[in-house]
Amino acid sequence: MIKYAMGVDRRDWEMFADCFTDPAHVDFSASGVPEADFARSELVDLVRVPLSGFTATQHLSPNHVIEFDEDDSDRAICYS
Repeated sequence: MIKYAMGVDRRDWEMFADCFTDPAHVDFSASGVPEADFARSELVDLVRVPLSGFTATQHLSPNHVIEFDEDDSDRAICYS
């Protein structure tokens, strides 16, 4: 989640792309883009193009809790 936000805010589209499988199933229907599978490069363009009109963006994601246990499983929680 943090790499997603950093990639967008830094306009580091390679970092952003690395957050997703190829293809990626996304649902931007609230923004008018129907839920579908997109190639990673198409997904990057879906985000990059509309944001190109902004001089800056800022994502906030506070209060992270990451827990590891002896069974090699993990858990992360973020409240915002």
